[in-house]
Amino acid sequence: MYQYQRDDISTQMEEGLVKVLESRADGLEDFLTERRSNLEHLAKNPLIRDTDTETSEIRQELELFQTSYPYFLDTQFMNSQEVVSLHNQEQMNQIGLERPDWYIQTEQTGGGFTNLSRVLYDEPTFVISQAVYDENNMFMGSVASFVDLTEIRSQLNRVNNNQSEYAFLINSQGDIISHPNRKLVLNHNYFEMNGFDESSFTALVHSKELYFNPTNEMIQTFQAGFLIRRAG
Repeated sequence: MYQYQRDDISTQMEEGLVKVLESRADGLEDFLTERRSNLEHLAKNPLIRDTDTETSEIRQELELFQTSYPYFLDTQFMNSQEVVSLHNQEQMNQIGLERPDWYIQTEQTGGGFTNLSRVLYDEPTFVISQAVYDENNMFMGSVASFVDLTEIRSQLNRVNNNQSEYAFLINSQGDIISHPNRKLVLNHNYFEMNGFDESSFTALVHSKELYFNPTNEMIQTFQAGFLIRRAG
């Protein structure tokens, strides 16, 4: 009887943790999907798509966009001639027209995606970018917005009354990219810390089983989500 009760409690705990994590993962993915949708709308702005639009007019459109969507630290427009940045124009001028990874990927794929970068900020930020096409449907540049990881941490732990419970985020290479302990972010690799490789960790994620982490003596479970690339 005792063994049965213990097994039943263990099953309930496992199912409860999985459901909580699935809810948080879904909420975060919804949040980033909405932000992508916001940027897709900006990329279709007629003034942004017009090659004759003055830089001052582009900046004004970016300001209107960011006023409507205050989740972003910065919003930029980039093409082969110029970079227009709301809050980091001086830094972007120093970088020049060197194309960041997110711009190259957007030019190649034509769609928005989520990237992780430390190019402009001391803290890592999510970069959400979207290709801009002219009236002839030719690629002419990219718009990008930067999401503070503070907002990501808030989304991950938005309903958490248990101080011993928290959610964190790692990418497919094992890099810790969001964690309540900010010192771990982009400085530690979960695979290396816990003896995983990508294959064994993927198997654990798909199993949805509870995992006892000997490093911090905590019970953990994982949920697969969207692809996050690290730009450096």
